[in-house]
Amino acid sequence: METTTPPDAATRLARLVNFLAQDPRNPRLLADAAQAALEAGEIAEAERYVQAGIAEEGVTDEWTFRLASVRIAQRQLAEARALLEALRKRCPGVAGIDHDLAFVALLEGDCERSAQILRPWTSGERDAGVHATAIAAGWLRALHALDRLHEAWRWAQGRTPSQLGAAGTGVASLVAFDLGYPADASRLADRALQSDPRQLEALFTRASIALTHQELETARAGFEEIVRTQPHQARAWTALGILAIVRGDWPAARGAFESSLFAYEEQADAHGALSMVLLTMGERAPAAVHAMRSDELDPGNEVARFMKAILAGDTVVLAELQERARQLMASWPRRH
Repeated sequence: METTTPPDAATRLARLVNFLAQDPRNPRLLADAAQAALEAGEIAEAERYVQAGIAEEGVTDEWTFRLASVRIAQRQLAEARALLEALRKRCPGVAGIDHDLAFVALLEGDCERSAQILRPWTSGERDAGVHATAIAAGWLRALHALDRLHEAWRWAQGRTPSQLGAAGTGVASLVAFDLGYPADASRLADRALQSDPRQLEALFTRASIALTHQELETARAGFEEIVRTQPHQARAWTALGILAIVRGDWPAARGAFESSLFAYEEQADAHGALSMVLLTMGERAPAAVHAMRSDELDPGNEVARFMKAILAGDTVVLAELQERARQLMASWPRRH
């Protein structure tokens, strides 16, 4: 039987916009358009549709949930959390609400809370229904962030590809990579990307494998694709910074590490590497600040020791800085 590929979010959004031109106050069309706009990355447009829906139907639970989704996309996490927690009190035991609340907790760095919210949905206590694959991916992300890699791997191994979905399979590929199982990581990343060519963790796994194989341009292209669509991905920015040092592009390296630290500040390696870059560019004072911060986050780490020695008076040699970057690259992955 012939199958057809469902339209992508941008195509669906364009179609819905045409329908809304004929029926601009239709709540169902507004809801579908808001979802398509979110998936297409058109966040401001998604909010316009949500606000129009609220104007038509009032502040219902359904529109509150959609507004929380917009706030998550905007990274207005405190407001998103407040909306979802209120919804959870009114509507307990709803998988979609718990999934999004756990995702907010993960983005806020409260990984234990994220896992706690999702645990009943992953242990057989509750049936997640249509949200099962999203819950699976969220659970694996929480375990990965908590560095409970073996637990995550065992859990993923006990599920079929259909139970994991593309996102769960992609996260499992990253877990496998970080555990040092490159063959499994590659296999799972390929499977995830066959279902969803934009799946974030699978793209990261593929680029990381290229990095470890010294396929530098392939790795660079992969990480650039990730940050183009997901600018909050600290690990991808860190990888791009390392690659920029290796090729001697100091301004690009600086921008990449600054973007990485903006996304997630508590990275000893990124602070240490940015310190190297700033010193090379003649900015000694900020280099010292980042070297000290690197040492605070990971006392005695090699990059911080190296930078403190240089800042104390040792001569800086560009070739040696690039060699340090290669050492960072060789020790990839670094989980942040």
